[in-house]
Amino acid sequence: MKRITPSILVAFLGTLLPSFAQSVAHASRADLKACSACIRAHEEFLASDAMQGRGSGTHDELVAATYIASQLRQYGITPAGDNGGYIQRVPVVRRKVTSAPQLDFTPPAGTTSVAPIVWTYGKDFSAALLAQTEFSGPLRKLGAEKLLSKDAPRIDSGSVVQVIGSDTTKIREAAFAVAGKGAIAVLILVRKQSFEKASKELPRVNDALEDDSGQDLAFNVIRLSESADRALKQVPDGTTVHFRAPFSETKGSTWNAVGILRGTDTALQHQVILLSAHLDHL
Repeated sequence: MKRITPSILVAFLGTLLPSFAQSVAHASRADLKACSACIRAHEEFLASDAMQGRGSGTHDELVAATYIASQLRQYGITPAGDNGGYIQRVPVVRRKVTSAPQLDFTPPAGTTSVAPIVWTYGKDFSAALLAQTEFSGPLRKLGAEKLLSKDAPRIDSGSVVQVIGSDTTKIREAAFAVAGKGAIAVLILVRKQSFEKASKELPRVNDALEDDSGQDLAFNVIRLSESADRALKQVPDGTTVHFRAPFSETKGSTWNAVGILRGTDTALQHQVILLSAHLDHL
């Protein structure tokens, strides 16, 4: 069976799926509704300090997955994990950044008025979300309003997008919009206080699947200081952006709790809906 990319799918299923399953078991289609008390009970356990954040690959994550598996079994959901159970072990590669990353910009061929730029981590930029320890691509500057509009421009695969704007809320929304449109990374402005707080430690890199599947979904979010954001606006589109972070690597595992809740439409019997959730790293 194909492995599911590590995520907080476990937590999401724990808060929602058992409640809906309970409703399916005890109510007609007309009465179907979520059990708010059940959702709160699951959240109070899974989001408690006792779970210590359920970090990927930790014992607490396995505890959370086991708890959710017990709920899936209680509500009669078909197991879809390893060895006929609900728990799915996923081998992963863990990468730890060992020293300050570097971000540099090389102007397009034939451009003589702009010199190569090298930025310092913690002064000019920091990382909000890293799926890779090294990436590069052509720079493209696009306004947040434009990216959020109905006629949002097409984004070339592998490009690095600088989101232009002054409204940080819209910049964040636009960054999420860019993530599913082929860009390899997005560069966003954050306010001074948020930037300084986030830059005090080296960035964390997401775990990667050991078999390299899912790498086409890799996406990186780089925070810019206010001065760096202003400077980058003067750099021409097409400039090559190159990010590199020194790192060490170890092997480990993460766990998902997986079950099948079957529908009634026979025409869709071979299709699935994957429930997942996203952390706000921006």
